[in-house]
Amino acid sequence: QEVIELQDEQEVEQAPKQQDIVWFEPKNDLKEVKSNVWEFYKFKGTVDSGPNKAKVFCSLCIAAKKQADVAYSGGTSNLSNHLKNHHPAMTGENTNMQLFLKDNLEI
Repeated sequence: QEVIELQDEQEVEQAPKQQDIVWFEPKNDLKEVKSNVWEFYKFKGTVDSGPNKAKVFCSLCIAAKKQADVAYSGGTSNLSNHLKNHHPAMTGENTNMQLFLKDNLEI
């Protein structure tokens, strides 16, 4: 659950309500998606403002109810490193596991 610190009444009106938060697929919101790591990440945002592209959220961490946000600045190094460090079974030659999780994970 995301905590938003509010400074004044105007910010109360601007803060997104929990039901307004939606997930965005990177393949729909980026110009080009070349890397396979995007299979495991989504952007979070609101319908009105669109995706917040400063962070991406790992589907595997969300499914495991762990902290899921990873800094994103336009490249995939952080995303690849996150998978290698936190989900080593998803890297390398475990393509059967990748396909199973991809087909069975929904956030």
